[in-house]
Amino acid sequence: MIEHPDYADLLSIISRVEATAVAFKGVLFRACSPEYANLRDLLAGEGARKFGGRWNPPGSFPVVYLAQSMEGAIAETVGVAGHYGFDPATRLPMTLVAVDARLDRVLDLTNAAVRKALKVTIADMHRCPWRDQNIAGNEALTQALGRAAHAAGLQGIRVTSSVRRTLLNVNVFPKNLPGTDNLKIRRADRLPPAPGVL
Repeated sequence: MIEHPDYADLLSIISRVEATAVAFKGVLFRACSPEYANLRDLLAGEGARKFGGRWNPPGSFPVVYLAQSMEGAIAETVGVAGHYGFDPATRLPMTLVAVDARLDRVLDLTNAAVRKALKVTIADMHRCPWRDQNIAGNEALTQALGRAAHAAGLQGIRVTSSVRRTLLNVNVFPKNLPGTDNLKIRRADRLPPAPGVL
C-alpha cells in the first residue's frame, strides 16, 4: 500500500501537539456480530488490523472502534451495511457491550485547534473515501492520521462519527495501552469464551 503523501507531516505535527492529548475516563460501547462477541475478540482489534478501517490501513495495527453512546455503536455497525447498499437487517443479530475505559493520552480530533494544527477539517475526514483509496492501493488521509497517532504512542483518537456528526467515537489502540485493565467489558462473565476455549 502506498503511504499517504502527508503522513510524515502529520506525524511531525502530532508529535508537537501531543501535549494537547486528553484523558478519557468513562463508558464506551461496541456493537459487533455475535461470532466476535467473545472474551478474546471483542477488544482485540484484530479484524481492524487485518482488514483496515477508517482510522487504520489494512495489515497495520489493531484498533478497537468504540462509540460514546449505545446509539452511536449501533449506528456505526448498521452504517456499514448502508454504505454497501445492503439491507441494514443483514447486520443482525448483533451483540452490544458497555466498556469501562481509562485512557491517559487521546488525540482529540473534535477539538478545532487540533484540527487546525493538522490542517484537516471535519469535512475532510467525513468525506474521505478510504475504502476506494485502499482498493486503489493507497493509504487514506484518515488512516494516515490514525497511523501517525499510533506511531506517536497515543492511546486512541476521539472523532465525530462519519454516520452522524452529533455522535462521537473513541477509537483505541490496544498495543499502546499500559495494561489490560484500561478497557474492561461490563458483565464480561456473560460473554462466551473464545471459540475452541473451554
